[in-house]
Amino acid sequence: MARMLKLSARQQVGVIINDRVDVALAAGAAGAHVGQDDLPAAAARRLLGADRLLGVSVRTVEQALRAQADGADYLGAGAGGHGAGA
Repeated sequence: MARMLKLSARQQVGVIINDRVDVALAAGAAGAHVGQDDLPAAAARRLLGADRLLGVSVRTVEQALRAQADGADYLGAGAGGHGAGA
């Protein structure tokens, strides 16, 4: 992880840690990305503070609006339904 962070800093590219806000903080990463089944976005935002990025995976407009209200900097959006044609 240290080597990746060093290389990314040299290239001026931030590293986002998926699912693990604690690892993002410990590593000094640029931010974290959480899903709907991970730490709630509002709690992640409190831990990350305003200076780190927070991404949230969403599947519905309601989840997107909640993530925005909870302080997400960006959203990862996927298919809204399940099955063929969804």
